Amino acid sequence: MQTYFVIALLVWSLSFATVESESFPPSLFCTGSLAKCSCSFVSGGLKVSCRRWTVDLPGNWPVFTNAIDFDGSTFKTVRSKAFSSAPYTRNIRLANGFITTLYSDSFRGLYKLTSLDLTNNKIYILPSFGAVSFVDVLVLTSNPLQCYCSRYSVP
Repeated sequence: MQTYFVIALLVWSLSFATVESESFPPSLFCTGSLAKCSCSFVSGGLKVSCRRWTVDLPGNWPVFTNAIDFDGSTFKTVRSKAFSSAPYTRNIRLANGFITTLYSDSFRGLYKLTSLDLTNNKIYILPSFGAVSFVDVLVLTSNPLQCYCSRYSVP
C-alpha cells in the first residue's frame, strides 16, 4: 500500500515540475507513436508538432504537453477524450485538415485549454462540448458548418 502511495505522490509531483530544456532533450518525451513528431520546449511545457499526420491522433501525450499542432493532417475524427493524457495543454491547432467528426467529449479534461484552432476542415456539425467553455479563442473559419438553430436558444 505504501509503495503505491509513494508512486502516486511521485507522479503527482512530477506533473507540477517545470521541465528545463537543458536537462532533457525534448525528443526524450516524444516516443512511441509520437516519435515521428517534432517536439520542442515552449514556455510552460512541451510543444508536440505533427504536421501532415496521416493516421488517427495518438493517445500517449506527455503529461506536461502545453501545445499540440497537427496542421494539415488527414485524420477525419477527433475521438472521445483524445487529449486526456495531456491535461495541462493550453493550445491545440488542428487546422487545414479533413476533420469531419468531433465528439462532445473530444476535449474533455482540458481545463487549461485557451486556444482551439479548427480552421479549414470539413466540420458540418459542432457538438456541444463542455471543454470549450474554458477556451478563450475558438477558430472555426472555413468549415462548412450547418446551423440547426432549433438546438440553441437564440435571443
